Amino acid sequence: MKINDLNKLIYFKEAAQLLSYTKASKKLDTTPSSVQRAVKGLEENLEHKLFVRKSKGLALTSEGKLYLDRVLKALKELQIAEKELESKKQDPLNKLKILTTLGLAADWVYKVIPLIQNDYPSLKIEMCTSNLEVSLETEEFDIYLGPKIETALSYKNKFITNVDFKLYASKLYLERYGFPKDKKELKKHKLINFSGSSQTYFSNTNEIFSDLGDYENYDLTVDFYLVERNLVLSNLGIASIAKDIVEATYPDLVDIFPSEKPLSVPIYIYYLTKNLDESRIKEIYNNLIKVSPYQR
Repeated sequence: MKINDLNKLIYFKEAAQLLSYTKASKKLDTTPSSVQRAVKGLEENLEHKLFVRKSKGLALTSEGKLYLDRVLKALKELQIAEKELESKKQDPLNKLKILTTLGLAADWVYKVIPLIQNDYPSLKIEMCTSNLEVSLETEEFDIYLGPKIETALSYKNKFITNVDFKLYASKLYLERYGFPKDKKELKKHKLINFSGSSQTYFSNTNEIFSDLGDYENYDLTVDFYLVERNLVLSNLGIASIAKDIVEATYPDLVDIFPSEKPLSVPIYIYYLTKNLDESRIKEIYNNLIKVSPYQR
């Protein structure tokens, strides 16, 4: 590349956008002749005319239009790079407090901890888990990862993935009690309900039983996904379990209605903007995607 002076690009950009050396010089706090000399030097380096003179000012040549497009993109990239470097000057990230659900912590979030620590070796991480919805109004947590919730304006959120749920039973259970032909026949089976409270994360997974109407005769109700999963593995009933987890870890469990679409629960990452800037959250977000057990 023959260009060795960034000022020439800046002078050209202003002259090209304003189509006037005089107007460009005022914006750049210099003289029209300085802008003109910079453009002429640029044209000599490129061996192409960038402007032609008109009665009312300047006009870009076809080469000038093409070059302006590239210059604008290049300058924008430089601005982005400057912002990224500026963010590196911020106070180091010393502590990170994460809130998530018990299930997501055990199946997913723990996997991202070493990746975060690799980016921030001195970082102290506190991971808190809860089955019941926890308010973010107190701004106690830097990050919440889970189903969508109502939250304070001090948090931003980004969609990250879906967790798909389907009904599963063990092979031995089905040998004992038979295979339900449709959802209505589920009433004849031992059903495991996830939590009896609407304030529990993932309580909406019980909508998978919605075809049963106001059915309340569940054989078992639990509020911990590992217990729910183990009850199914112990041949004690049918329950909704995360599809990707079953396929990766429990291939012997049987999908009761394989032709039916799963019940999808969108998962979001919420972050406290005063503690985490966009560049840091992008790193954490990308690491979460990298180790996610759920197909997007």
